[in-house]
Amino acid sequence: MRRETQEAIFFLALLTVILFPIARRHVRDYLIRPLRLRREGMDGTVDYVPFDPAEVPEPVARALALAAHQLASCGFRAIDHLMSRTVVADATTYLSGWYHDDGGDIASIMIIGFERPRPLTVGLVSIGRDFTDGSSIAVSTERFPRPILPDPRGRHIRLPEIWDLALLWEVHRRWVQRDAGERDAQVTGRGQLREYIVRDNWASLTRMVAAGWCWLNPQDARYYYTIRGAFLTIWRQLWPLRQWRDRRDRREAEQLLRSLGFGGIDDLIRRQRPIIHDEAGGASVRIRGLPVSAPVPVGAIAPEAKRVE
Repeated sequence: MRRETQEAIFFLALLTVILFPIARRHVRDYLIRPLRLRREGMDGTVDYVPFDPAEVPEPVARALALAAHQLASCGFRAIDHLMSRTVVADATTYLSGWYHDDGGDIASIMIIGFERPRPLTVGLVSIGRDFTDGSSIAVSTERFPRPILPDPRGRHIRLPEIWDLALLWEVHRRWVQRDAGERDAQVTGRGQLREYIVRDNWASLTRMVAAGWCWLNPQDARYYYTIRGAFLTIWRQLWPLRQWRDRRDRREAEQLLRSLGFGGIDDLIRRQRPIIHDEAGGASVRIRGLPVSAPVPVGAIAPEAKRVE
């Protein structure tokens, strides 16, 4: 065999060894995951049940306590604490709902605890106001854009770098004061959080059906993704769509903050209170994706977070 042929075979084998793991991962993410998602059905309603904040796992209790302290200091009061178990993802979602009587703002602390492939706790805080005409205004600390179809009547910006919830609420209040106009706020009181979740979930499924992303199977009364919906849902979470949507959202947030007089995102970040440190370990107290900065006991929810009767 000629030397040039041997070298060509060697380099082809080397490229195969290097590129095979990369190609295998991309085939899994861009092809296999959408096909698997298409086979998984979705219930029309999510089964949320009440939970006691004092009886949840320690990482969840820590995140709830720290975020709850900040919301309570802003005048919010807890209205409900609900949880839901997702068997397919082997995850538990904890949702703590808060309400502000001055204007009708709703704040939610969402924490998701995953058990596979490794234990992981992620979360976010959202502050918004729903109006009786179906529109809404909201700000949140979500790290990445949501893969689901957004409500065209709602306006939402993400500020994942903001851990100071008082500052997050200030952005929301100034935005509402400027753009709410004559719209009336939708009142949500104690015991109505589950109804609010069901209504929002139903509206999301209705939009997806109308857009051709999913369909209702009358045989088992479950929703299934279409090919288009399954691939778009997964691809919107992957490169390059996620990066493009993230840059677009950041530009929109930057423009909104400047129009409200906050300067840019970097200016808003510099206005935040410092992140506290864990007295025991000296490390920053921060659950992945959930900003916190309030000096309250770790492992126990703050007294202000107890549900208001």
